Amino acid sequence: MGLALATTKVTGLMFGLLAVVSSLSLIIAMFFLTKMKLQSLYGWLQSIWDKLRG
Repeated sequence: MGLALATTKVTGLMFGLLAVVSSLSLIIAMFFLTKMKLQSLYGWLQSIWDKLRG
């Protein structure tokens, strides 16, 4: 009985953590998108891609 309760608690905690992380990343993404134009974001991604390819 105690194990089931603990499992439920951990699952709830993980879902809560996931919700917080996803909303935070969404806020950060929105902030960056409004701060930078899409064109400069594209250029930034392109430069990262070039660095990764070496």
